[in-house]
This record gives sequence, structure tokens and C-alpha cells, in this order.
Amino acid sequence: MLTKLKPDYLLRQFGAIAPDIVREIVLMSVNLARGGNWKNICDDLQLAHSASLQDVRDAILTRSIGDEYDQRVVGAARTALAHYFEELTGFDDDLLTDRGNGANWSTSVDQAIAQNPLERYFSLLTENVLLREERTAPTQAEADAIRAEAKSIGADMAARLRARFEKSGDAGDARVLARATREAEQTEWFLKRLRA
Repeated sequence: MLTKLKPDYLLRQFGAIAPDIVREIVLMSVNLARGGNWKNICDDLQLAHSASLQDVRDAILTRSIGDEYDQRVVGAARTALAHYFEELTGFDDDLLTDRGNGANWSTSVDQAIAQNPLERYFSLLTENVLLREERTAPTQAEADAIRAEAKSIGADMAARLRARFEKSGDAGDARVLARATREAEQTEWFLKRLRA
């Protein structure tokens, strides 16, 4: 389905904001995995230590958007990030909005989501981009098919990105998407793999 979309549009969708969001959620996941160092997360995002996960999500988006003007890109990134945090919290609104409970979040969030933010966010962004390109609202079966394809693309691209940069010693999830979408010699490879 991504083959229908123009390469420059895809590069904007996956290269303008997404690498910065992936970097931030990877760093957040690392901090949560290391005993839930909530203060580091809040300090990095310039938030009060009593911040909620929703505050963290909003700060990540604000920091990542920068001066991005294309509302299609901003909207897709915003929706994918919101869905990521919903999955991270197991769709528990209380966990998402609870303030002053940072020490408990590392054990409360879904560890499968927290441990693979590149793949999960990439899948959610792909799903959102594909759904936005549908001319009419998809049926449930069509939406499920898009979701399954996006999940497959996310897993494949995360593995390919890591493998691509492993030899250079730069296979960290926080950097690989930025390298693939922002380095001129890498963008052709990225688009070819994404549209395969």
C-alpha cells in the first residue's frame, strides 16, 4: 500500500518528526527499565517530577514538532504517539493521567511495548499514514488488514534499520531512523525498503 504514496511524502512522514519521537521514547524506555528513573525523564523534558505520563507524551510531541509546518505530518505523528502511550499503559486512563506516581510507572507499563519502542512506534505511524490515505472510512476488515500490514512493516523495518547500521556500530534504536531518513546517502535505501 505504501507504493502508492509519493517518496517525498513518505520521507516527510517518517523523517521529519518521527526520528525525534523515537529518540525520546527510546530514552524514556531506557530510564523506565533502569528502575524507573522518573526524575531523569522529567528533567530531560523540563517537567516537574510530579508529571503524568500524559505530560511526558505531550512534552515529547512539542519538543519533536519543532517548526514542522505540514499538518499531515504533525497529525500522523501526534496520533501514533497517542496510540503508543495508550498501548504502553494498557489503555488505562488513570495510569496515563495520574500525577506524582512516577516511581510506580516502570512496573505498571506494558514491558513488551516499552522494550521495543522503535518497532511499535514505526508500526503505529505506518498504520496512521495508511489509514489517512484511504478515500473513505475503511470497514473493520479493511482497518484490521491495514493494522496487520503496518505491524509487519514496523517489525521488518526495525530489524532492517538495526542491521543496516550495526556494522558501523550505530545500531541504537534512538538513532537508526534519523540516520536512514536524514542522511542523503541513506534515504534511497530507506524508501526502497519501506515501499517493498
